[in-house]
Amino acid sequence: MCRVKAIGGTFLTKAADTKYVIDNPVLFSFDDPIIPLKYAISCHSLPHEDGTLFGATRTAMAPAFSTKAIDNIWQSRFQEIAEIYVGLLPRGETVDFFNLVSGTFAARILAIVLGMGEASNGDMIEWSQALSDGIGDLGQGNATRQRAGLATEAIHSLLDRVPTRLLAEPDNSALSAM
Repeated sequence: MCRVKAIGGTFLTKAADTKYVIDNPVLFSFDDPIIPLKYAISCHSLPHEDGTLFGATRTAMAPAFSTKAIDNIWQSRFQEIAEIYVGLLPRGETVDFFNLVSGTFAARILAIVLGMGEASNGDMIEWSQALSDGIGDLGQGNATRQRAGLATEAIHSLLDRVPTRLLAEPDNSALSAM
């Protein structure tokens, strides 16, 4: 473990220490005002929820991530998507693999598994990066927080529309399961 004076916090560097903290929410609450998540994205994320709320949220979305769902639903979907993106690669050229395949592939998979299929790959990439930067900002810059805030607003705008679609046409996504 490493105490970081600049942020008034401690980074855990061992899996056993991290597990101990997660397993003891009464001693180690994630409801901490300096956690960048609160100002970066204006909400809690699953890893930052304590005890009962963590369990309830995790249980609600569990069907989307079960071994059965991965084997029977997601594996073939991921294969189809991978074949599409690899098939779009120009032949005989040097390419930026991240931009043409891995980044867009990961974005599409994330959108589908979460239940946010309406989001573009560009949106998913930007939102993920903006939120990651905002969470890691540790209070050092307004521009980073503003970018994370804009991403959060865009995600919330999309999520305001998703339940109507999922109620009409349920799928196997995390949001549909919830």
